[in-house]
Amino acid sequence: MRRDSHLSAAQLAALSIVGGLIAAVSFFATFNSSTLPHHRPPHFTALLALQLVLLLAGGFIAFRSANSLESGIANERWPEAEVDALRKMSRSSIANIVSFALIIGFILLSIVFHQFSPAGWALYVLVIALNFLRAKLARKPGPARESKWANLSPIRSEHWGRH
Repeated sequence: MRRDSHLSAAQLAALSIVGGLIAAVSFFATFNSSTLPHHRPPHFTALLALQLVLLLAGGFIAFRSANSLESGIANERWPEAEVDALRKMSRSSIANIVSFALIIGFILLSIVFHQFSPAGWALYVLVIALNFLRAKLARKPGPARESKWANLSPIRSEHWGRH
């Protein structure tokens, strides 16, 4: 039996952003500016495991809450006014500027200023989580679209097994 979420649409959107931030912060687990580039600290493996756990946990939280938000919108779980307020924020010019600034920051920090590469990848993960949330907010109420593969009949042949 599945438990229904009692979170509002705004809380699910905020949870998705928090998950993206957790995943983005994971890139700072192995970043240490005081060490030389080719020297690893003795606890590097533990830090790498921490980075992987944070990345996976944050990504799971972000994408799971965004998908819950999308299904809640499709099932009309919240009033349309509440969802429209979130849609308006996600379509605003400020949201577009933030996404564009994160992409530019990723390019600058990961490619141009290579010593700040972890910060650049953190921005990249954050922009993916935010844009995924924005895409899920664009969903309109109603049943989910049927898959293209749902109405295909099985393949049959009279010649199978014969050489």
